[in-house]
Parts: sequence; C-alpha cells; structure tokens
Amino acid sequence: MNALAVYMRATLIALLLLCLTVHAQAFDFSATTPEKFKISLIAGGYVIKVFVFHPANCPNPDVLFVLHGIKRNASKLRDRAAALASKHCTVLFAPLFDADRFPSRRYQRGGITRSGKILAPERWTSHILSELITFSKSYVANCCRGGAQAVKGVRTILFGHSAGGQFLSRVAAYGNLKVERYIVANPSTHVLASTEEPAPYGFAQFKEPDKTTLLRRYLAKPVAIILGNEDTGQKYLNKGSAGMRQGRNRLERGRFTYSKAIKTARELDAHFNWTFIEVDGVGHSSRRILRSEAVSRLVADTLFRK
Repeated sequence: MNALAVYMRATLIALLLLCLTVHAQAFDFSATTPEKFKISLIAGGYVIKVFVFHPANCPNPDVLFVLHGIKRNASKLRDRAAALASKHCTVLFAPLFDADRFPSRRYQRGGITRSGKILAPERWTSHILSELITFSKSYVANCCRGGAQAVKGVRTILFGHSAGGQFLSRVAAYGNLKVERYIVANPSTHVLASTEEPAPYGFAQFKEPDKTTLLRRYLAKPVAIILGNEDTGQKYLNKGSAGMRQGRNRLERGRFTYSKAIKTARELDAHFNWTFIEVDGVGHSSRRILRSEAVSRLVADTLFRK
C-alpha cells in the first residue's frame, strides 16, 4: 500500500470515528426507548455493513458482537440477540460478511490458508473483525464512559452461531484479540487443539516454537463452546474429511473438540480456560440458543467477573 493510500485510509477511518462519536454523544442511554440502525464501516480495506442495537435504560454499556450463520442474516441475528443485550446492558453489533466477498474460505475458515499454506495475518478475516471491535469500543467509550480515554474499560463479548461459530473458532485459535469471551455456538467445524491437524482445523503448518505458543495461547483463552443437545442434523453440515474427523454431527464435534482440548492442556501442562455447555431441548437454532438461560448466565458471569 503506497503512502497516498495509507493516508486516504487513515483519513476515512478518522472521519468514521468522528461520525460514530457524534452519534454516540447524541444518544441517551438512559432513554426508555431502544434504538436500531445500520452503519457502514471501513475495516481491513472493506466497507462492512453493521447492524446495531442500543438497549434502553442502559447508562454504562459494554459491547456484544453477534456473528451470523450461512444465511448471512445479520439484521435478524441482531434482532434475536436484542433481549440478551437489553438484559445485560450491552450495545449490540452484528456485522454482515457477504458471500460474494467472504465465501466459506474467508468467513467460516477465517481466510487463514490458501492451497494449504498459511497466509499473512493481515489477510485473515479476523483482522477485519479486530478493526470493527476497535470502532465499537470507541463508540461506547464516547457515548457514556467519559470519552476516548475510557476505551480500556469497555468489555467485549463475541458470539458466533453456526458459520459464525466456525469463524469465531478461527479467530480464537489464530488471532490475538483482546476480548472477554468467545462464545462458539453450534459450529459445523472447530479448530482442534492439535499440532498434527492442518490449519484451519489445527496448527500443523505453523513452525516451532510458534506452533506450540499459539496452541498454548488458544487453550488459555476464554472460549465457551455451547451446543444444543439436539443439534444432530445434517443440513448445512460440513462433510469434508477434516470435519468428519471431528464427528458425525455438530453435537459430536463440539464434544470431541472440548475433550481433545482438555487432554492436550494436560499433556502440555498448559493453562486451560475453556467452558463447555449443552442446552437441553435445543437443535440448530440461533434464536433458542440466544434466548437460553445458559447463554444469559455466561454473559453475566463474563461481564461481572472481577
């Protein structure tokens, strides 16, 4: 990227942040009426549509991101998560990763590899998400936490359902975001805690000592795998060889991924910070997962942890 392009991108980002700040300062978070709207942000060189929800009676909010599934229904996922955001006083951000620019290689599998080779980190889709998080935290800090200097106090939770859960698994495994919780819900595939399974399903192509360092960091992250215990169907299920090695359906794959992570953490004597939850009576449904008491408790525990 040449100097002019760098300057133009920096200028656009500054303008967008200014617009966000103005809107945030104009919004009354103690109001009794919630607000929904759509914004467009430049992140990683892409214009990304983001659907936003402001809860009512929320004077000191944190941030909750929800990452859509294969239907790319970001606005619907925002609406389904609105009750959760209201209950826990979080501003809700639902970015849209469209299929044209972000096919499965770049969304579900995170853009980590191409033809089996690890790409440069700045080409990973997590780089885009990182910039969106930066925007969101600046927005919330300016609206009601005393201004830009309060950004460090804004806590962030990431929730991904199905295809979004696959993406979030890659973000947690290979990225280095500063967030309080990754909630990986009902994904078709996971990143295994394995140095033998190739990326984007493991860490095989990374060189030592980076390989083991990345794996240890992954195990230490606040990852929560949450599954509907009736999510045993085949619709939209990844049936590739890497996916089938994880299990016959999403429920089996989540259980296998978690048990593999526990075993690897013991073998490496590594810090382990994952959580595993099964929700009774729920299948492959973002609506029912988001409205479950299990997810609500998980969000509450994360935000109120000292």
